[in-house]
Amino acid sequence: MSTPVPWLNLDCAPFPTLDAIKAQLGITGTDQDVAITNTLSATVAKIESYLGRGIYGRQRTQRVEPIDTRDGKLFLYLFPITEVTSITVDGSPIGAGWRVFGDQGIVELRNGCCWHGPRGCCAHDSIIEISFTGGYPGDCWPPALLDAVLSTFYRRWNASAGDIANEVATGAVKSWSADGLAVTMGDVSAGLGSISSDTIPPDLIPVAAQLDPYRLRFVRGV
Repeated sequence: MSTPVPWLNLDCAPFPTLDAIKAQLGITGTDQDVAITNTLSATVAKIESYLGRGIYGRQRTQRVEPIDTRDGKLFLYLFPITEVTSITVDGSPIGAGWRVFGDQGIVELRNGCCWHGPRGCCAHDSIIEISFTGGYPGDCWPPALLDAVLSTFYRRWNASAGDIANEVATGAVKSWSADGLAVTMGDVSAGLGSISSDTIPPDLIPVAAQLDPYRLRFVRGV
């Protein structure tokens, strides 16, 4: 029987510090700190846009409404959810009456007007705001997702020489496939499951298979 390597955690990896990223790039001094931070932020934002969800850990206030007013499930953009700090309905805070499905990014409201009945039961659709902390914290990222983020960042940095505004896509990729994901580089479109019109940005093509498990999916019955 094999013995686990004590320092190897396949479920959790820390996001590297700025100093660690600079060491990887062979950069000393602080002149390029802002450029590195901006390029990394732009990379994460682009990946989040492609995924259809937030992944980088932060606090957020989101205005939401139930997808189905019969069960009161609210789908948050940023997940996994670490903590829900407050929920207001039409500006009034509610102190209890919800439960959180953190990994799925869902908050379920358990009582109140229109939360378990037809939409016509209220004079108007309630305005619901949720303040919460979500996304992966700095000390615990899924290794495959972190690898996809960092490898994309390093490619973008090297291609743009640190100038993200002047970055251009390179290469003449015609087709690519992995783990059931097929890409044809005519219109840079991809087929993912039953979705045939998805577009993969050119610089995310090398990591598309790694990102696919983290794409937004609405799963009911949780």
